[in-house]
Amino acid sequence: KRPGIGILAVEGDEFEIGRNDQLVRLFGGRVRYSKRGPQYGNVDLQAALTAVTVVPQLILQAHFSLVAQQPTVLATIGVDAADIPLVPPIADFVPDILCIRNAQPGDEEVLPDGTRGTIDELFEARKAICILDVKHTAEANPSYCSEIAMYAVMLANWLRARPQLASGFFVSLDARLWT
Repeated sequence: KRPGIGILAVEGDEFEIGRNDQLVRLFGGRVRYSKRGPQYGNVDLQAALTAVTVVPQLILQAHFSLVAQQPTVLATIGVDAADIPLVPPIADFVPDILCIRNAQPGDEEVLPDGTRGTIDELFEARKAICILDVKHTAEANPSYCSEIAMYAVMLANWLRARPQLASGFFVSLDARLWT
């Protein structure tokens, strides 16, 4: 093991707990979360989105999975059919924070194939899902940004497999890295 990596992990966990505590304190009933003792747990994304009645709203550690849709997702993002069986299981995703809000001027939608779709906020009835990924670091790096992009594309695919939710939500290109 690399020296100090355990200390960084502990500090990162403490940073996450403090940040989540602060969000819950500041936004109260507008935050969906699961907490046992000091630790925050995963929140079932389907249940959380189904319960959204007012926005803005935050969902902490929203959990979603693509196990059942993996072959379709891989084909959608351009993986050659012969290579799909070689890809290890893509199971669970847990973005740090999802912000659910109304569509805004300049919004674009992340589509399941990773391309962008235009949003006209004047006519868009669906709510935007904005991804915020928190890193205990002073500055971003490309791997952190690619993680957000992966969350966005996978979440767009997850929504597509759930038409009842896809009719009410879209994944916004407005994603952020919180350092």
